[in-house]
Amino acid sequence: MTVIVKAAIDQFLKDNGY
Repeated sequence: MTVIVKAAIDQFLKDNGY
């Protein structure tokens, strides 16, 4: 997994309160 993809996932989870 690339750093960009991980950052996007981390941001998505943060946005959704996980």
